[in-house]
Amino acid sequence: MGGIEGHFGRPVTLQVLRGCFAGRRRFALFLVLLLLAACSSSSQNSGSGKNSAPLVVGNIETLTGPLASSLEWLSPGIQAWAKWTNAHGGINGHQVDLITMDDAGSPATSVTDARTLINQDHAVAIIDSTPVDTSWAALAAQDKIPVIADLSNPTPNSYFFASGTPLVPTGNEGSFQAARKAGGSRLAFIYCTESQVCAEAVPVAKQDSAPYGIKLAYAAGVSASAPSYTSQCLAAKAAHADVLTVYDSADVQLRVAQACSTQGYSFKFLGTGLNVFDSWLSSSAVNGSIIEDADFPFVDSSNAATQAFQSAMKKYESSVASSGNFGEAEAAGWTAGQEVAAAAKLGHAGVSGSASSAEILNGLFAMHGDTLGGLAPPLTYTHQSNENSLIKCYFVMNIQDGKFVEPNGLKPQCLS
Repeated sequence: MGGIEGHFGRPVTLQVLRGCFAGRRRFALFLVLLLLAACSSSSQNSGSGKNSAPLVVGNIETLTGPLASSLEWLSPGIQAWAKWTNAHGGINGHQVDLITMDDAGSPATSVTDARTLINQDHAVAIIDSTPVDTSWAALAAQDKIPVIADLSNPTPNSYFFASGTPLVPTGNEGSFQAARKAGGSRLAFIYCTESQVCAEAVPVAKQDSAPYGIKLAYAAGVSASAPSYTSQCLAAKAAHADVLTVYDSADVQLRVAQACSTQGYSFKFLGTGLNVFDSWLSSSAVNGSIIEDADFPFVDSSNAATQAFQSAMKKYESSVASSGNFGEAEAAGWTAGQEVAAAAKLGHAGVSGSASSAEILNGLFAMHGDTLGGLAPPLTYTHQSNENSLIKCYFVMNIQDGKFVEPNGLKPQCLS
């Protein structure tokens, strides 16, 4: 089994039983039995009253490999969610057992991870934080495992649910809509050469940008190890592209933007939410960026839901929260976890015993315009063939003079 594991809520230990029996050996048998009952009762998670088994949530991520510098940052938000949830009593009285696995961006490894989570760990839901989830979508469908998709919109499958606007493969129709409103009309699309997934994004970018009056004027692949991106920037400039998006890691995005700015190329930079971090604020090349966020802007602390996120990150993932790597990825990971929790509560998962995938599914289908307290665009699932396609709203951030700004706050914008 690859990756990193975080296990919570294990059964009562022998040490606990020893504490209950200390100094009691001379008691009558019926008193010993009473003590056993008391120990057993105290080990149960409050609220369940019937079953102390943890609620197992799987998480498949790309923590290593060419795209890891962007995608690995989903993990701190998900980990913070699990720790915060357990510190607040768990879900329906069950502690969360979060199992995170690294597929390194490999479809074969991702399939193995999914099989382990479904067949061995008996996960009742999987958080999808990998761009190669098409490799195991059929497995999830076969076993009716609900998948909360941070990243992708793999295949028509009624068991994949987005926690926000689908982010793959181009980085959002919403950003094209926002770019058009800002006066953009010609797109330069630069993508990574390390993964076939990146090349496959080109025709989709052309298709998704066209309805918003933006034409794909230039496309080129780049390597993360390239010493310079000058030639690509000059070619984009020659193609009169006034909108630039880079489908690559956060580091490459920033380096391309800086290279193009150095060449005097003026552009509206579209930042994919998951790739935007605090460190971007130090670069003038991305000043004025238009950032579409699938979930709430990570800088927000205007209500109880976003304040809980900020508090949890500072307490449980302080090294990330105080670093230049804190960004929208953590907000997406947190929102995915909160969607699992909301579905479990709506579906009464584990109220009468161990939680099940069927209960989580019932909870997801019970959502009607649920925003998870303002963390997500309105979520409504209606047993359609592809639930992700139902979400048409998103959040917007901009970078202005070295600061993140929320032009619309927590009010989602919707596709026209």
